[in-house]
Amino acid sequence: MRRNNSIIGTVALTGAALMIAGMTAFASDASSISGNREITAAINTAEVSIDALRAVEVGAGTESAVIEQTGLVIRDTLKSNVKYTSSLIKQAKKADEKQKAEAKKEAEAKKKAEAKKKAKEEAEKKAKAEQAATAANTVNADWDKSGRLNTFSGVYYGPSGKETYYNLDMGGVVSIMRGMGYSEDDYPYWVREDGCKMLGDYIIVACNLDIRPRGTLIATSLGTGIVCDTSPVFVGGNATQVDVAVNW
Repeated sequence: MRRNNSIIGTVALTGAALMIAGMTAFASDASSISGNREITAAINTAEVSIDALRAVEVGAGTESAVIEQTGLVIRDTLKSNVKYTSSLIKQAKKADEKQKAEAKKEAEAKKKAEAKKKAKEEAEKKAKAEQAATAANTVNADWDKSGRLNTFSGVYYGPSGKETYYNLDMGGVVSIMRGMGYSEDDYPYWVREDGCKMLGDYIIVACNLDIRPRGTLIATSLGTGIVCDTSPVFVGGNATQVDVAVNW
């Protein structure tokens, strides 16, 4: 029986060494992914094989049977531990990916909220600036807000004075404004649904440049206008006249 014990002891020691070596590779991978204690515990379950080896010693009748059964125990133990450890590693990876995805989503939501808040603050600031600028050019504070300039009447007395309209090519007018620094990106030229010709957010209007230079913001019955053009008729009693650029 000493010989059997010697063989069993040698095989058991070899088996334990193989299991430790096999599990070390997974320990290294697992440690690089997560500090999960369950993974470490799973690796240590290689020690369970010692009990199995002892059971082989009792149940096997010959040296060859001992060696064969010991090999099967080592194989099954390694396969079981590798499978379980691999499963935990996958879980750790999945949890890590989920955490990163949630962190990214939270960061994007925060960035979006900050951008929305900034846009709101800028819009409010712009509105206040427009209000202050147009107030300085208001000559008819009691104008009838229920109406507006239209093709039927052709004339309307709005907040900044008598309003009329004209429809001419705006190429030269826009070119002058570009030269003054009103870029295409910030102040694109376009035509609004109601026919008003626009420079950015403002309606293009013509005024007396002596009292309302180009770039001046003024209130009109159709919305805030920006002075881009002029006419020799804006003199005397028509000094505050506003000619609105439209496609009517």
